[in-house]
Amino acid sequence: MRFIIRLATLICFAVLVNSCSVTQPVRVLKENQTTIDGSLGGAFIPLGESKVPVPYLIAGASHGYSENLTLSSHLHITPFTTTVLGLDAGAAMCFLKQAGAIPEVTAKGQFYAFTDFKSLENMRFFPIITLNGSWLVGETTLLYLGADNTFQLSDPNYIVSPFLGTQFDLSNSLRMNVEGKWMAANINTEQNVFDGKTSAGGQGGYGIFLGLSYNWK
Repeated sequence: MRFIIRLATLICFAVLVNSCSVTQPVRVLKENQTTIDGSLGGAFIPLGESKVPVPYLIAGASHGYSENLTLSSHLHITPFTTTVLGLDAGAAMCFLKQAGAIPEVTAKGQFYAFTDFKSLENMRFFPIITLNGSWLVGETTLLYLGADNTFQLSDPNYIVSPFLGTQFDLSNSLRMNVEGKWMAANINTEQNVFDGKTSAGGQGGYGIFLGLSYNWK
């Protein structure tokens, strides 16, 4: 029972900080390219002497609207276990192409919305700006780093979540992300339900995410 309570609490925490998915797309898609995207993972939760990641699941799609603009939208599946509907929509743009050691720089603006269906007053909205720099290694592997910047509107707050990851091909149509993230790195979590056991220096919580992207057309 204690684990279930902690699991539900962390799901709510993930909804709050919104750094609950892998970075997709890392780079903008080609014009008219469409992918089916999914992400699974989350912050670690203490369980006895071990620490395990919460399975936060989202699924959706991305579409290359133009050569430099990719649109995306996702359904947040895990919050349904706490009777919360979560959706996000956003757009990514490339601001700098890779040139040798200089990374390709991509920015994405997203808008998250959550509701428990009980009242419009319970709806929560979170704009997020994600910046990442990526390097192509070999022909199909990307190494990248960056940060999610979340702006909490209902109770004004700013939350930053740095990340580091890699994206690589599994086949001609399927790509995978593996990403580590320091969620809510600027928020003190020593006094919350997890007593800082999964934080870094008492700040935020570390997590791991896996992502899949299927090239639909």
